[in-house]
Amino acid sequence: LTLNLASPEGKELFLKLVEGADAVIENNAARVMTNLGVGYESLRAVNPGIVMCSMSGYGATGPDRNYSAYGSNIEAASGLASVLGYGPDDFYGTGTFYADPVTGNHGSVAVLAALHARRASGLGQWVDMSLLEAVTPFFAQPFLEYTTTRRVPRPMANRSPLYAPQGVYRTLGDDCWLALTVRDDQEWHALCKVMEREDLLWDGSCADLAGRQANHDRIDEAVAAWALTTDHNHAAESLQAAGIAAAPVMANWEIVSDNHLNSRDYFVRIAHPEAGTHWWPGFAWRFERTPATIRRPAPMFGEHNREILQGVLGLGDAAIAALYEAGVTGDAPIYG
Repeated sequence: LTLNLASPEGKELFLKLVEGADAVIENNAARVMTNLGVGYESLRAVNPGIVMCSMSGYGATGPDRNYSAYGSNIEAASGLASVLGYGPDDFYGTGTFYADPVTGNHGSVAVLAALHARRASGLGQWVDMSLLEAVTPFFAQPFLEYTTTRRVPRPMANRSPLYAPQGVYRTLGDDCWLALTVRDDQEWHALCKVMEREDLLWDGSCADLAGRQANHDRIDEAVAAWALTTDHNHAAESLQAAGIAAAPVMANWEIVSDNHLNSRDYFVRIAHPEAGTHWWPGFAWRFERTPATIRRPAPMFGEHNREILQGVLGLGDAAIAALYEAGVTGDAPIYG
């Protein structure tokens, strides 16, 4: 449903929907809903049991509350980007912008918890979330390290402070890569045997974790040389068979055709009226009693205007036509 909440008619219709709703979830800068006259206090006035979840960039309080934000600039504002990269001054973003999907997942759980609490109290709640807070747990360890040591963490590429060697290595093929982690001495022995590098196996300077970390560059050269002789899938299979944590870095087409995912019916086929029919990622977890399903594709702009205005709010054809004429609702976005 599209509604112009800046208009009195749009605001009135929205509040009528809120009267019979369980939850309102909004993703705007903290000032927006209150400025439109549909903040939590206004919603609670028409429905004391409403659960509202606001997901802004920086939360509803504090000096940054009025700033807009996206997952990309939150990575810089939070400090996450300062620990991502291939070297001390070689910074990168995640490319996935974790703050966006993680905040959505946190918000889902928070809304369910608030609805559960409402069963006992009869009252709703306002859940104030921020992208900034949601992304912080992704680098809690660097935060703790700085707090306790005052040392500013720097990007360390794909290496680990706990294991060695660890990295992503180019393999045979066009832009093909292998990820692996050696977690203990036994796996180090196994890696050397798979690579047929007994010289490293009997090198006392690499016998323990501290030694392997100190010689990480030299070990990386050996792993990289071996990886270039084989396909990333075959390399991962041989390493896994030896008990080493390893996996191919898959291109999109490889993910869609992956036997492991397809044997578990992970992908879901969805037909969209504009985008066409495609396979999409499904659900990463299974619930036996309440199996998740995708009931419909992503909606078109204003696709359900009439369904909601007529079917839920009970408006007639003339009233709906008047809303279109006044610009209170519409089937196409207005820019400018």
